[in-house]
Amino acid sequence: MQAMAAMQLGKHVYCEKPLTHDIYEARMLTGETDPSAQAGRILEAGARTVIIKRGGGGAYVRSEAEAFELQAPPIDAVEPSGAGDAFAAGLIVGLLDPDHGTVEVDGQVVDSFNDVSSAVHAPHVALTIWRSGAEVKVPLDTVLLSGHDIDRVLIWAGATLQEPHRAMAAQRGIEPGGVFIAFFMYGSPASRYKLWAGRRITEVDGVPVPDLDAFIRAVAGRPDHSSLRLKTVAWNGAADVITMRLDRHYWPAYELRRSEDGWQRVPLE
Repeated sequence: MQAMAAMQLGKHVYCEKPLTHDIYEARMLTGETDPSAQAGRILEAGARTVIIKRGGGGAYVRSEAEAFELQAPPIDAVEPSGAGDAFAAGLIVGLLDPDHGTVEVDGQVVDSFNDVSSAVHAPHVALTIWRSGAEVKVPLDTVLLSGHDIDRVLIWAGATLQEPHRAMAAQRGIEPGGVFIAFFMYGSPASRYKLWAGRRITEVDGVPVPDLDAFIRAVAGRPDHSSLRLKTVAWNGAADVITMRLDRHYWPAYELRRSEDGWQRVPLE
């Protein structure tokens, strides 16, 4: 799926807070294999517009109002690196197309992604956005990104846990607190007790766990086959409390850390 196709998507549909995933990420989050079912589950969790990227198969788009497929133009693929970023850039440019409105950054008109990228280098910018004939002024604090993203992953009770993605806060306005459940392995305690991917763990036995270190402290030293209560929160703020029983023999806990020499495995039990 190329940036030009994504740009056409942005021009022809108004995406309110679009959330994009490729089909493999969506499968890990929802357990579904069909793009329509994947998008449906993500919408139920609170998203407003879902775009499932399918590589050469195009994209599936679904919101509460409509659902459709966008075909990818045929190309000879050479190098896939940066394809997701190119898609996001094309979508942004399409959404900022003059058909949808004119956007200014600090009083300067921008009509391409490169213009936007160049204009937001300041720590604070002022946006002027035109939508449906109305002018909206938005002050915006920018963030300098390192480009490293995740450098720690915890495997616990068959679940893959990490710090919440920055994209969750940027796209959905979700505070980056708690421990994000990125994946669960079938047959594990996480699977049996419905510790679903896409939710965040915010408490262990009533104790807040705002980050990975707090979570590790809260679960450290738990004996095999012991039980604990976990409070989890979905994207739409819906909370749930589950009680799960550990199986440290078959599902031990360990941490994966990124280092200069690559990823290192560190046992926690």
